[in-house]
Parts: sequence; structure tokens; C-alpha cells
Amino acid sequence: MFEIETLDHIGIRVTDGTVLAARLWKPDTPERVPALIECTPYRKGDGTAIVDPVLHGYLASRGFASLRVDLRGSGDSGGAALDEYAPQELADIEAVIAWLTQQPWCNGKVGMLGISWGGFNALQVAALRPRGLASIVTACSTDDRYGDDVHYRGGTVLFADMLSWATTMLAFSARPPDPQTVGEDWRTLWQARLDALPDYPALWLSEQRRSAYWRHGSVCEDYDAIEVPVYVVGGLADAYTNAALRLDRNLASPHRTLIGPWGHSWPHGAVPGPNVDFPSLCAEWFEASMAGTPPTGTTFFLRGSDAWIDDVVTKDTNWFPAEDGLGDVAGPGTVLAIPRSTGHGRCSGDFCPSTVEALPTGQSADDDESLVFTSSPFEADTAFVGFPRLDMFVRADQPIAQLIGRLCAVDAQGRSRLVSRAILNLTRRNSMSHPEPMPIGEWVHIQFDFDVISDQFFAGERLRLCLADACWPMVLPAPCSPSIEVDTAQMTLSMPVVTSCRHTNLAEPQSVGADRMRVEILSRPDAHTKAEGGRIEKTYRGATIRYPGGMTVASRSRELLERYLMPTASSERQQSLAREGWEVDISVNARLVCHDEQFALSSKVTASLNGEVIFERESVQDIARDLM
Repeated sequence: MFEIETLDHIGIRVTDGTVLAARLWKPDTPERVPALIECTPYRKGDGTAIVDPVLHGYLASRGFASLRVDLRGSGDSGGAALDEYAPQELADIEAVIAWLTQQPWCNGKVGMLGISWGGFNALQVAALRPRGLASIVTACSTDDRYGDDVHYRGGTVLFADMLSWATTMLAFSARPPDPQTVGEDWRTLWQARLDALPDYPALWLSEQRRSAYWRHGSVCEDYDAIEVPVYVVGGLADAYTNAALRLDRNLASPHRTLIGPWGHSWPHGAVPGPNVDFPSLCAEWFEASMAGTPPTGTTFFLRGSDAWIDDVVTKDTNWFPAEDGLGDVAGPGTVLAIPRSTGHGRCSGDFCPSTVEALPTGQSADDDESLVFTSSPFEADTAFVGFPRLDMFVRADQPIAQLIGRLCAVDAQGRSRLVSRAILNLTRRNSMSHPEPMPIGEWVHIQFDFDVISDQFFAGERLRLCLADACWPMVLPAPCSPSIEVDTAQMTLSMPVVTSCRHTNLAEPQSVGADRMRVEILSRPDAHTKAEGGRIEKTYRGATIRYPGGMTVASRSRELLERYLMPTASSERQQSLAREGWEVDISVNARLVCHDEQFALSSKVTASLNGEVIFERESVQDIARDLM
């Protein structure tokens, strides 16, 4: 283990002259060492400053120069943010990699690591094959920006998340660089950032099909473009686990995959547990992969048994829904109607949970609003790992309809827990790029995968398949309340049963090479959710934090989701940054009203300096619903 040197702020000039800001953790050694980079818009000076030292500091203690970069137009970097994963962002990262290879303390080998945004761009940059990039770690990321991100799922709008995420990014993007760090040019840099602020809500709602816009940055378009070794990390409670298993199955480059129980966080601090010592796993991966001997294999956490397994072999087994349940032998067919939902989805939790409170709850209330098929009790313990698949015929009385599937484990007391979910806008049944209306009253064949499952069913438990026509507030409801029927004579549920595996152990978190940044907590966070009928209100006040350099940061937000005459979402965010004699306030408000044929979208961004408004932008527009 090495002693660590830390440089809190360095500037890296990229090809067009823009200076990107970075923090560097470096081992105290005269030897040339490999370098690692993480690139996100979440502000090295305050946003992620508390937790960055845990991973980056540890990696430096293991002999890596580890760099945390603020993307263009964020934090203390110059330039303006243009969009998520814009070509300019990827070009900037390539320039940083080239810069690293020329540093006197770097041996010419560079690795990328990141979670969420940083995991996305690690994959995307790897597909560009920049000289010097030797290995990557990608956690909670996606290979498909349309099919598996926070905007759309199954070809329909993620209602509770798209607008919320858009206002989150607007508030982040509107924050200024720190004058104490970047100097007297801070105001000029900030104004340029504000003037170029993207209209995220309108941008994403204008692209309702899987168009070239979404194909950009989706490495599933060409997995073979990635040639460097890849460590893929996913969580069963996270929104991006499907991408982790797809990457595992499709990457031709050497790769290792770890899928744990977690939500949207690094494995050494995520919920639900158990956690693992990921800083050590990460260091071991880079040491081996940069030496040309990357370890391979896939390790799963088996929910229910609380065991880690690898060398998993599965065999698909078919289950057949019928009026009297779910069996292993096809029975006589029956046409059944899916109940029209009034509240299905109330037990779903958040789309992308990172806290215990955001996880799905017991599923009984949602089961009561579904068409349900339940198996007999299992006679022996049975494990499932992989993608369940449903093959069926449906008919609807409207051209736009959606199908929500859930798989649940039901214990001897009748308690139902969520195992997997599937969402499909039936107009996208054949193509996410070229939707087609449902032919009214005609039987239509559909086939879709459920989310990744890695679950142990014990003897006495039962498997339950649930079908519904909505999942509020996670998913935008279809207009006109369609009626949907299924034909059980033509339904098959394929389940990936584990036929053999090897149990393994993963170390729990240990003390690492650097502590979390020590800050002063002036007030604790506070969150409340209030649900009444078709109205859900979420309020959040973030912790007020004073950082070592004197910057004080506070935030609050309010989300309102309503389903009465028409689905409506409102999202409000306020953020403040202050030093003695200097205070910045950012306010973002957006509202989305979903009429049957169009989205009515409005947004407003305001920035104030010492109580004076110095920037204001309003946007009001109607966007046609595209078979959605």
C-alpha cells in the first residue's frame, strides 16, 4: 500500500481549448504508474466530494493515479453541457486519456471506471477504442439508451422519472463553478453555461421512438467495437440489471460480471445488502487486466438464499397459464380479460431505487388489481437465474395499449414479493423504432423478456404471474383506457431454472485507503411522501453541508404526480451555494400534462446571484404523442 498525494484541482485543456477540472489521487512513488479516470457532471468540489476519496483514494493506495473529472459545463470545468453523452463529451474524455498517457508519472496505461453516468460513458468511450485505454469498470450502466435508461421503458414514458431526472440535470447544469477554485473568470464561465443550457424535458420527449438520437451511445449497436477488458457490475434492485446481463452475454472482449442485490449505488455502500469490498475487487481487476490476465466469469447473488453463486448453468422450463392457475402442462384455453387498473403500481417502488424506502413493497395490493396465475407449491427448492420470457396472444379494443407483467414469489402465508417486472407498449411489439397501432379486436402475437431474475424459491413457495394494463405512477398510462384480453391456450412462460452452480464467497467491506471527506452537517435531510387516491406528492430537503473550503450547499425538491382527468407531473427544485458575501440560488420548475394526443410541457429555469436574477428562461410547447 502506498501513501497518497492529493491534488484538489488541476486543469486539463482539451482539443478546442476548453479546460476541464479534475481532482487527482496519486501514489507517493517515483515509479510511473497506470492511471484511472471517472468522468461525471456531478461536481467534484461538492456534489460527490464526500464519497470520491473512498474509492479513488483506495485505488491510489494500491498504485494507481486516480482522476475524477468534471465533464464540460459542470462543476469547475469550462464549456457548456449539450446533452447526455454528447459526441463532444466523448471527444473530451478521449483527450483526457491522451493527456494522461503523456504525464511523467503515468506508464501509458489508462483505465476508466464509473457508476451510472460515468459507467455509461466508460462503455461508450471503450467502443471508440482510444489509444491508451486498457480496461474499464462499468456499474449500473446501460448498453441501450432507449430501452434501458431513465426516459423510456418498453416503449413508453417513465412517467415518474423522466421529468424528475430532467429537472435534476437542469439544476445541476445551471450551478456555477466555484470562484475560489477557478478564479475571477467564474462569472464568464457561468454565463456561458447558462446561455447554452439544454432543454432536457423537450429534447427527450421529442424522441419517442428508438431513433438515431438514442442509438448514439448505445453500445448494443456493435458490442464488438469494445475490445478492452470490461468489469460489469449490476444490482438486482437497480434499473439497469438487464444491461449488465446482456453485456455479459454479448461482449467478445474479456469480461467479468458481478450482479448483486443492490440498488443504484456502488457495491461497498449500497442497499439492500449484503455489501462487498468493491474497492479491493476494483483494484484487483485493474491490476490483472492491465497485466494482460483479466479474470472472467459471472457471479450472482441468489435472492432468498442470500448466497453468491457462479459457474451457473440453466435450462429453460415452460409454464402454462390457465384459468385455474399456472402449471407445467398446457390445459384447455380460456379467453380472460385483464382488469382495468385504478391503482396498479402502488407497490412497485421507484424505477431506480438507491434507498430502502424506494424499494418495492409487498405485492398483494397490486396482485388484487391483476389477472393472476399462481402455481402449486414447489416440492423442492428451485433457483432461477436469467431472463424469463412470456409468449402470448392478446387483443385490445384501442389502437394504443400497454401490458405490465410481474413475477412474484408467494410464501405459505400468502405474502407476495416482487421477483421481476416487464413493461411493453403494445404498439412497439415488433419494433421500438417503427411502432404500429394495435389492430382493434384482432389477436396479436407478442413476446417479451422480463427483467433479470436471480432468486431462490423454497419448497412450499409458489410462482405467480400477474398481468395488468398500467403501472402508475412509474409508467405513463395509455390513453382511452383500453380493454385487453388474453388467450390462455396460446400463453407460455419460460423460466430459466438453475441446473448446476458453484457457491462462492465475496469479502465484506474493509477499511480503505482514504476516508470520506469530513464536512460540517448544518441540517439533516428530510423526506416525505403523501399518497391520496390518484395523487402522490414527494417532498425532499437535502442536508445542508459546509465543505472544508467554506462552500455551503443546500437543496430541496417537490414532485407531484396526479392521475385524475389526465396524467400530470410537476417537478420543482431549488439549490443554493454560498460563501461569505456570495450566494447563488437556482430554481427549476417543470410541468407535464398528458392529453390523449399530445404532451403539454412547460419549464422555467431561474438563476440568482446575491438575490438578483441574472438568468431566466421559460419554455412552453406541445409535443404530439407518438402511439404512446
